[in-house]
Amino acid sequence: MKPRVDTFLTTSAMALLGEAVPKLAGNYIEGSVRTQAFLQLLLAPVFDGAADNRVKDIEAMRKLFRRAAKDCPDAAMAASLAAAAREKTVSLRMSALDEVWCALAKQMIALQTLAEDAPTPWGKAIARACNRLMAESAGRHLIQVPPM
Repeated sequence: MKPRVDTFLTTSAMALLGEAVPKLAGNYIEGSVRTQAFLQLLLAPVFDGAADNRVKDIEAMRKLFRRAAKDCPDAAMAASLAAAAREKTVSLRMSALDEVWCALAKQMIALQTLAEDAPTPWGKAIARACNRLMAESAGRHLIQVPPM
Protein backbone atom coordinates (compact mmCIF):
# COMPACT_ATOMS: atom_id res chain seq x y z
CA MET A 1 0.00 0.00 0.00
CA LYS A 2 1.27 3.45 -0.92
CA PRO A 3 1.33 6.03 1.85
CA ARG A 4 -1.25 8.77 1.40
CA VAL A 5 0.13 12.25 0.92
CA ASP A 6 -1.87 13.66 3.83
CA THR A 7 -0.45 10.93 6.08
CA PHE A 8 3.05 11.65 4.82
CA LEU A 9 2.68 15.39 5.47
CA THR A 10 1.35 14.82 9.00
CA THR A 11 4.03 12.24 9.85
CA SER A 12 6.75 14.48 8.46
CA ALA A 13 5.48 17.48 10.42
CA MET A 14 5.35 15.49 13.65
CA ALA A 15 8.90 14.27 13.06
CA LEU A 16 10.10 17.83 12.54
CA LEU A 17 8.35 19.01 15.69
CA GLY A 18 9.35 16.04 17.81
CA GLU A 19 12.88 15.39 16.62
CA ALA A 20 14.34 18.38 14.79
CA VAL A 21 12.89 21.35 16.70
CA PRO A 22 14.16 20.24 20.14
CA LYS A 23 17.68 19.95 18.71
CA LEU A 24 17.40 23.40 17.15
CA ALA A 25 16.11 25.16 20.26
CA GLY A 26 17.42 28.68 20.41
CA ASN A 27 18.76 28.66 16.85
CA TYR A 28 17.35 30.98 14.20
CA ILE A 29 16.38 28.02 12.01
CA GLU A 30 14.06 26.65 14.73
CA GLY A 31 11.33 29.14 13.75
CA SER A 32 11.62 28.19 10.10
CA VAL A 33 11.34 24.46 10.87
CA ARG A 34 8.33 25.08 13.14
CA THR A 35 6.67 27.12 10.41
CA GLN A 36 7.30 24.41 7.79
CA ALA A 37 5.86 21.76 10.12
CA PHE A 38 2.79 23.88 10.83
CA LEU A 39 2.21 24.45 7.10
CA GLN A 40 2.45 20.70 6.48
CA LEU A 41 -0.18 20.09 9.18
CA LEU A 42 -2.48 22.68 7.58
CA LEU A 43 -1.97 21.34 4.07
CA ALA A 44 -2.52 17.66 4.86
CA PRO A 45 -6.35 17.84 4.96
CA VAL A 46 -6.39 20.32 2.05
CA PHE A 47 -4.46 17.89 -0.11
CA ASP A 48 -6.69 14.98 0.89
CA GLY A 49 -9.86 16.79 -0.23
CA ALA A 50 -8.46 18.78 -3.15
CA ALA A 51 -9.78 16.65 -6.02
CA ASP A 52 -13.18 16.18 -4.37
CA ASN A 53 -13.55 19.93 -3.82
CA ARG A 54 -12.42 20.77 -7.34
CA VAL A 55 -14.89 18.28 -8.88
CA LYS A 56 -17.71 19.74 -6.74
CA ASP A 57 -16.78 23.25 -7.93
CA ILE A 58 -16.74 22.14 -11.56
CA GLU A 59 -20.07 20.33 -11.31
CA ALA A 60 -21.68 23.29 -9.52
CA MET A 61 -20.58 25.64 -12.31
CA ARG A 62 -21.86 23.29 -14.99
CA LYS A 63 -25.21 22.99 -13.21
CA LEU A 64 -25.48 26.78 -13.02
CA PHE A 65 -24.50 27.08 -16.69
CA ARG A 66 -27.30 24.66 -17.67
CA ARG A 67 -29.79 26.76 -15.75
CA ALA A 68 -28.47 30.09 -17.05
CA ALA A 69 -28.33 28.97 -20.70
CA LYS A 70 -32.10 28.37 -20.83
CA ASP A 71 -33.16 32.03 -20.67
CA CYS A 72 -29.87 33.80 -21.32
CA PRO A 73 -30.51 37.05 -23.23
CA ASP A 74 -27.23 36.71 -25.16
CA ALA A 75 -27.43 33.91 -27.75
CA ALA A 76 -23.66 33.46 -28.05
CA MET A 77 -23.29 33.28 -24.26
CA ALA A 78 -26.20 30.83 -24.05
CA ALA A 79 -24.55 28.54 -26.59
CA SER A 80 -21.21 28.77 -24.79
CA LEU A 81 -22.81 28.01 -21.43
CA ALA A 82 -24.74 25.06 -22.83
CA ALA A 83 -21.58 23.64 -24.41
CA ALA A 84 -19.62 23.99 -21.14
CA ALA A 85 -22.45 22.37 -19.21
CA ARG A 86 -22.38 19.31 -21.50
CA GLU A 87 -18.66 18.66 -21.02
CA LYS A 88 -17.58 15.72 -18.87
CA THR A 89 -14.71 15.47 -16.44
CA VAL A 90 -12.29 12.96 -17.93
CA SER A 91 -9.43 13.05 -15.45
CA LEU A 92 -9.16 13.41 -11.69
CA ARG A 93 -5.55 14.57 -11.81
CA MET A 94 -5.35 17.93 -10.07
CA SER A 95 -3.54 19.51 -13.00
CA ALA A 96 -6.36 18.48 -15.36
CA LEU A 97 -9.07 19.52 -12.91
CA ASP A 98 -7.41 22.90 -12.41
CA GLU A 99 -7.27 23.44 -16.17
CA VAL A 100 -11.00 22.71 -16.50
CA TRP A 101 -11.80 24.84 -13.46
CA CYS A 102 -9.85 27.81 -14.85
CA ALA A 103 -11.75 27.70 -18.15
CA LEU A 104 -15.09 27.44 -16.35
CA ALA A 105 -14.14 30.21 -13.91
CA LYS A 106 -13.52 32.59 -16.84
CA GLN A 107 -16.95 31.70 -18.18
CA MET A 108 -18.41 32.17 -14.71
CA ILE A 109 -17.00 35.72 -14.57
CA ALA A 110 -18.54 36.52 -17.96
CA LEU A 111 -21.87 35.06 -16.84
CA GLN A 112 -21.86 36.99 -13.58
CA THR A 113 -20.98 40.22 -15.39
CA LEU A 114 -23.83 39.70 -17.86
CA ALA A 115 -26.27 38.79 -15.08
CA GLU A 116 -25.34 41.82 -12.95
CA ASP A 117 -25.78 44.11 -15.96
CA ALA A 118 -29.22 42.63 -16.78
CA PRO A 119 -31.89 44.23 -14.57
CA THR A 120 -34.30 41.39 -15.31
CA PRO A 121 -35.60 38.52 -13.21
CA TRP A 122 -33.15 36.24 -15.04
CA GLY A 123 -30.22 38.55 -14.29
CA LYS A 124 -31.11 38.93 -10.63
CA ALA A 125 -31.64 35.18 -10.15
CA ILE A 126 -28.42 34.23 -11.93
CA ALA A 127 -26.39 36.87 -10.05
CA ARG A 128 -27.71 35.47 -6.74
CA ALA A 129 -26.93 31.92 -7.89
CA CYS A 130 -23.36 32.96 -8.84
CA ASN A 131 -22.83 34.52 -5.41
CA ARG A 132 -24.25 31.44 -3.67
CA LEU A 133 -22.01 29.13 -5.72
CA MET A 134 -18.91 31.16 -4.83
CA ALA A 135 -19.81 31.21 -1.13
CA GLU A 136 -20.33 27.43 -1.09
CA SER A 137 -17.02 26.91 -2.89
CA ALA A 138 -15.19 29.18 -0.45
CA GLY A 139 -16.63 27.18 2.43
CA ARG A 140 -15.32 23.94 0.94
CA HIS A 141 -11.84 25.40 0.49
CA LEU A 142 -11.62 26.99 3.93
CA ILE A 143 -8.49 25.95 5.76
CA GLN A 144 -9.23 24.92 9.33
CA VAL A 145 -6.55 26.10 11.72
CA PRO A 146 -6.27 23.82 14.74
CA PRO A 147 -6.41 25.45 18.17
CA MET A 148 -2.97 26.31 19.48
